[in-house]
Amino acid sequence: MATDQTTTATAGAARARVYFALWPDAATTKQLHATASEIRPACGGRVMRADTLHLTLAFIGDIPRARIPQLLLLGGEVSCPAFTLCLDMAALWERQHLIWAGPRQPPVGLIDLAGQLSSRLQAADVPVDRRVFKPHVTLIRRCERAFAEREIEPVVWNVRDFVLVESLREPAGTRYRVLARWPVS
Repeated sequence: MATDQTTTATAGAARARVYFALWPDAATTKQLHATASEIRPACGGRVMRADTLHLTLAFIGDIPRARIPQLLLLGGEVSCPAFTLCLDMAALWERQHLIWAGPRQPPVGLIDLAGQLSSRLQAADVPVDRRVFKPHVTLIRRCERAFAEREIEPVVWNVRDFVLVESLREPAGTRYRVLARWPVS
């Protein structure tokens, strides 16, 4: 496990907003951002910043910062083979006014990884979002027009690790900080 020792203005805060995620490499990030830019004329809205693109595996939310070491241990207990994720469709979540990209056929490794994290978090009494896992990467927020589900040029993502992320709300907007990274093999 690699951890980020960066200090931030909120590092001393008593609570942290965190989640486990897949964090794309530079090439995948570039493809995802380009896909969002291509889709935007059809729906309007705001393309997500490239540095915020990710796929949430298990959303924990606001927890006492003192529980982060427990999450670091839980992340290290997960075992999953590397897998390839093909994001080949885009759709609108109307209530949230956002466009997302996802796989038509999620790979078994992805479902297994998310399932292991959710099970371990629940067993440790860590509050975790219990909705059915719908793998997606948010591409556009504040969508202004209807958008029909469609195929997109596939974004092929060779997943080699997963991360624990802290969401930091700052005056300039939300920023994400990777707290730790674990390889899949």
